[in-house]
Amino acid sequence: GTGAANKLDDYEEGTWTPSLTRRSVDPSITYTLQNGTYVKIGDLVTVSFDVRFSAISGGTGDFVIASLPFLCLNSAASGAVTEHTSGFQYPAGKTALTTESRAGADWLSFLTSGDSTSSSAGVNITNHNGYVIGSITYKA
Repeated sequence: GTGAANKLDDYEEGTWTPSLTRRSVDPSITYTLQNGTYVKIGDLVTVSFDVRFSAISGGTGDFVIASLPFLCLNSAASGAVTEHTSGFQYPAGKTALTTESRAGADWLSFLTSGDSTSSSAGVNITNHNGYVIGSITYKA
C-alpha cells in the first residue's frame, strides 16, 4: 500500500564491535578479530558477529556476546551460532550452541541444547585461539 502506515521510514545498516564477556566480572581477553554488522528495518534488527581471540582468562558468570548496536525489546529471540571452536565446553549432555536475546539488554546469552532440553547456563571457554560466529534477529 501507499498509506502512511505502510511507509518504510526506518532503515539503517552499519557495523558494530561485538565483544565476548561474562555477566558478573569481565575476563581478560586478547582479541584477534571483532567484526559485526547489522541491518535495522523498523523495530527488527539482524546482527551478525565474528569474534576471535588468542587468549582469555578470569572473569565470573555466564559468557555473553555484548555491545549490541540496539537494546533488545523482548526476550527469547533466538539465533544461530554457525561455528565455534572445540574450546567451548558445554554442560554434560549438551551438544549445540545458539544465542538468545534478553529484554532490555545489549547482550546475547548463549543457550546449549541436547538431551531434549535447553540451558542458558554452563557454557565455558577452556581454550585459547577460539572464535564464535553467528547471527540473530531481535526486536529493538
